[in-house]
Amino acid sequence: MKLTLQKLERAVASGTRPQAELVATVKNLLGQLQVLSDIVTSFSEFAKMPLPRNERMDLVAVIREVESVFSGDEKIDLQLQLPDSPVYMTGDSKLMNRILANILINAGQSARPQQKRVHVRIGLEVKEDTHKVLLAISDDGSGIAAEVRERVFIPRFSTKKEGSGIGLAVARHGVEQMGGTIWFETEEGKGTTFYLQFPLLD
Repeated sequence: MKLTLQKLERAVASGTRPQAELVATVKNLLGQLQVLSDIVTSFSEFAKMPLPRNERMDLVAVIREVESVFSGDEKIDLQLQLPDSPVYMTGDSKLMNRILANILINAGQSARPQQKRVHVRIGLEVKEDTHKVLLAISDDGSGIAAEVRERVFIPRFSTKKEGSGIGLAVARHGVEQMGGTIWFETEEGKGTTFYLQFPLLD
């Protein structure tokens, strides 16, 4: 932006540049300012995330709520593999809903060329030996490129034209606020699995 401003300053001072060129430079500056504004807004929204209202929560019920929202979605074909009985943990159901939605939206945007819909499976495993519950969200999209894997949880980072780039950052922040951990495994051209692990409620 500094370089663009310097060019504009010289152009105005010389008085020889065509008006169309000056207008194009101003439009370029406005575009850069909008990008900066979007970045500031995204970080502000991320910083203002309220603390979760952690309470007894049935994770199975939350997942089924998310499924109802994404049923009929044009970008993903969602399948569930869940226990028949409730799985209780301490968490914020609204925040968990948002976390899962962010991951599913991300999956829907990962389609390979010519892939009409991304197949997504949500599985839930109760680990009695470690007293944990493991949630796995797998897709068969394009996978995450090796050079960007370390940055996927950074706010505002995105490899896509659409979206704010804070979805996965919000997901990690929310998971950690509920005492959990999140990580992923991916293979380019084959897909990605996000794992979310939380303590079971006693």
